[in-house]
Amino acid sequence: MKKYFILCSLVISIAACTATQHLQPADADLALAQQRVPGITITELKNGYKLYINKCSACHKLHNPNEYTAVKWKPILAEMFAKAKLTEDDSKLLISNYLVAKSK
Repeated sequence: MKKYFILCSLVISIAACTATQHLQPADADLALAQQRVPGITITELKNGYKLYINKCSACHKLHNPNEYTAVKWKPILAEMFAKAKLTEDDSKLLISNYLVAKSK
């Protein structure tokens, strides 16, 4: 039974990583991201992605950033940041910028 549990955990972990892989920003995304968030760097995009994965997936399934427009993300994020009790302004800014930069 223990081996079955470990195997299931491993499969779920691999599936979760694969499912979010397409959300990870690539260097090719930077030009479009900078049109939406002027001055954003690839490092900021990657840090925003990591925070999005780590903070937001703790409570719910992750949304593809292009499910919403930049305008629609803003009220969603305001509500989610309050629920998540995310207080660090840097974290909020990185997550917001990542989602807006990758939005439709």
